[in-house]
Amino acid sequence: MADLDLSITGRVMVAVLNRPDKKNAFSPEMLDLLRNALQTANDDPAIGCMVITGAGDAFCSGGDLGRRSKDGSGESPTPLERKERLQKVTHKVALAIEAFEKPFQPIRKSARRDFMEGNCYMNAQHTVSRFDAGVVLAFVLLMLGVQGQVSGQDFPNKAVRIVAPFPPGGATDINVRRLSERLNKSWGQPVIVDNVAGAAGIVAAATVAKSKADGYTLFFITHPILSINPLLYDKLPYNADNDFSPVVEVSETPSVLLVCPALQVASVSELISVAKAKPGTLLFGSGGVGTTLHLSGELFKAAAGIDIVHVPYKGGAPALTALISNEIQLSFDSSSSALRQIHGGRLRGLAVASVSRLSAAPTLPTFMEGGLNGVVSSLGNGIVVPTGTPRSTIASINIAVNSILKNDDYRKTMVDDGVQVVGGPPEQFGQFLANERKKWQVLIQKLAIKAQ
Repeated sequence: MADLDLSITGRVMVAVLNRPDKKNAFSPEMLDLLRNALQTANDDPAIGCMVITGAGDAFCSGGDLGRRSKDGSGESPTPLERKERLQKVTHKVALAIEAFEKPFQPIRKSARRDFMEGNCYMNAQHTVSRFDAGVVLAFVLLMLGVQGQVSGQDFPNKAVRIVAPFPPGGATDINVRRLSERLNKSWGQPVIVDNVAGAAGIVAAATVAKSKADGYTLFFITHPILSINPLLYDKLPYNADNDFSPVVEVSETPSVLLVCPALQVASVSELISVAKAKPGTLLFGSGGVGTTLHLSGELFKAAAGIDIVHVPYKGGAPALTALISNEIQLSFDSSSSALRQIHGGRLRGLAVASVSRLSAAPTLPTFMEGGLNGVVSSLGNGIVVPTGTPRSTIASINIAVNSILKNDDYRKTMVDDGVQVVGGPPEQFGQFLANERKKWQVLIQKLAIKAQ
């Protein structure tokens, strides 16, 4: 079980600290999980208060749920007594919250800083006194002798299915399997990757949209499925805006501009000069109309003011083969794939379409460094779930994934592959998806791009 389990009952979020072996001593990992939980509660106006409970003795002195049993003997209460007391306190807090119209407010900065740094010893009375007027936030300090006493905290209690929208072996599949292996260990439950390939993720999206909204079917998307497909297709078997709820953005994989060995250019500026000297003669390939790599090429073309011709292939692999064989002169590719070609000496990389350089390729400049602004393009990967999935379950998944994304070994594996690890609350991923829709809508409509 993870160090922190979340559930939501009514307007009360309950966070259970699960480190009884350590008496709930604050670890850096637990602090990160608590920060995410507090941010989730703070960002959700439907949550009126937050109850934090502990699993060890260190959190029990001075609280309503302290050490005394009902008979006053001074002995520790039984697990049943603890459960009953937690239920009563949670119910009282929930009723109190209904009397307030204001949403959840964060604690005052000084108290929040002390808490986050683990410098203050907090019980319910002490903590509530530090909050702004009109705000109820109860830190209930509890010894839990058994697991599963709080509704929803035992998620998951069976196998979890992650739907991947592309065939096995590709970059997205590798990404999701890295994550699923670690979720398996974190949750102690099987996490099964189900590859549902076809039609630019449309088949997988339609499948997930019809799945039960209980948190046991996750959708590991590439962001175009929800951000760009609605701009390319007149009709989709799913509603990109209403059928899914964001959970967490896992990573972003920037696009890299590659040129064939025969094209004697060593920089973006040199390529632009050649293209302007010979308009309409340079060919750029992609894995198909409307793909991220096609749109990256069109973005570069518009920003540079050049006339280059798009050649769509049936997939990224044939486009790469055509580039290596000099059938086409340039192409964009995902950083994870492009770096293998560059390091192998098969192709030349000119620039990465990101704000900063890649740690795995420190000598590869950005387009901005090459004198061309506005060419930023990446493929976002993240998890969404069917709309209607309980908020507590979404929060639990979000915290579990963010914990993995902070793992040094995991991050190193991703960064070495040219992938940028992201993470963050569900709202951040939702905003990313919305921003990508707005960003590409102008270009797609101007060029009248439609999926073929």
